[in-house]
Amino acid sequence: MYSVRVSRGIGRQKAYYVKQLFKWFNKYFPTDELIRVYLINCSTIHCKNGRNAAGMFVYRENPCHKHSDFGGSPYMKNPFIRISGRRSIEEIITIALHEFVHYEQYRDQRNITERGVSVRMRTLEKMILESDNG
Repeated sequence: MYSVRVSRGIGRQKAYYVKQLFKWFNKYFPTDELIRVYLINCSTIHCKNGRNAAGMFVYRENPCHKHSDFGGSPYMKNPFIRISGRRSIEEIITIALHEFVHYEQYRDQRNITERGVSVRMRTLEKMILESDNG
């Protein structure tokens, strides 16, 4: 199950579209695992490792984030997604799709890489637009 949490200062329209997107994911790509999605009031997510990102998929075994503020902890129960909310709705949806694809890689026990992410995002966009809830 995907659960969206929205920070103060995020516009209603942005929150609505992100919630609708993950409601669609709940319908077409259900999971028994609780995946929290945080739409946060920032333009960039800063990590201790010096990287900046528009979005981030974080999971327990993630070696890339073990030195960041946002994950890699052995005490972490469920993976989560963070999305910077101080962007256009189009950018936010693109970031959400991108991070969802990384979740799929994790779920399917594949390497978390950028390889194939854009192609999968386009496939998801097409599926959303062609669905009854698109």
